[in-house]
Amino acid sequence: MRTLKSEVGKLVNVVFDRIWKEEVNNFQKSEKNKSVERKNLEEKIEKLTDMTLKTNSERLKRAYEKQIEKTMTELEKMSDVSIEELDLNIPYQTAIEKATGLLKSPYKIWESVDVKEKHQLFFFIFEQKLPYSKIEGYRTDNILSAIRLFEEFATPSTNDVDRTGLEPATPSLQMRCSTR
Repeated sequence: MRTLKSEVGKLVNVVFDRIWKEEVNNFQKSEKNKSVERKNLEEKIEKLTDMTLKTNSERLKRAYEKQIEKTMTELEKMSDVSIEELDLNIPYQTAIEKATGLLKSPYKIWESVDVKEKHQLFFFIFEQKLPYSKIEGYRTDNILSAIRLFEEFATPSTNDVDRTGLEPATPSLQMRCSTR
């Protein structure tokens, strides 16, 4: 089993802090822009409503009402999107624990998250669905950069065989084995 190198853990925290602050800042800017756009849409609806009330033409009233419906739909869609874009309710500490936990023990994190997060995690690790063979099970030869990155940041456990491999037996050991 591999563990996360201690210096990498510190680096992960620094990078995570920067990214978290950037994401929060982007979200706040986006919310301000949406607020301005919502206000503009509400003003447009108000103007169209006034124009509808002032006109005597049934044809114009129908045209204004269609524009009001279209604008209301845009306004409703904006409200739905802003909630789903970025979930700031996830506490910072929980998010950093998941990020470092994923590097330390991917399976432990996998077992601790719900189905939605498993789906997100799966497509973070793999680019596409894994091919399945009835004989061999799930197979992939495409190792993603995220997994290679983990391998670079991990230190091998003392129980693991060194990457250099095992040396061939010495001639004296070979002779003893062959005489038995």
